[in-house]
Amino acid sequence: MRHTGTGAASRRWNRQAVLLTAAVLLGLACSLCAEAADGRFVTAPLAACLDSPGLPAAALAAAWAGPVLGGGAVAVLPVLLWTGSRGSRGERPLLVPLLQTMVTVGLLCLAVEAMTLHDLLPHVGPHHARCL
Repeated sequence: MRHTGTGAASRRWNRQAVLLTAAVLLGLACSLCAEAADGRFVTAPLAACLDSPGLPAAALAAAWAGPVLGGGAVAVLPVLLWTGSRGSRGERPLLVPLLQTMVTVGLLCLAVEAMTLHDLLPHVGPHHARCL
């Protein structure tokens, strides 16, 4: 009798695949929230010729959480993909195509998260408006 990928190990593998996918997307969400906070607390006041209090600590934590979550997930995704792809076609877990897609998406998200962090680090601390 052939194993169809519906056992406990396959369910555990599928659960891990979903959690890693969620980690990639959560990392991107953290970076986007940090970018929005930068626009609200730094960019908008300076554009209106007002002093800026700087990037809030929560936004800085979110900016760091993005690459940490995304990088951790992208580091583990290929290992999980390899373990799911080892068997024959009928033994593969159902979410192998999702993981194959998430490796590429995860790398792109990681690039966005790293650029966001690099962009936000100079905005820590107060900034004075330089208007005429």
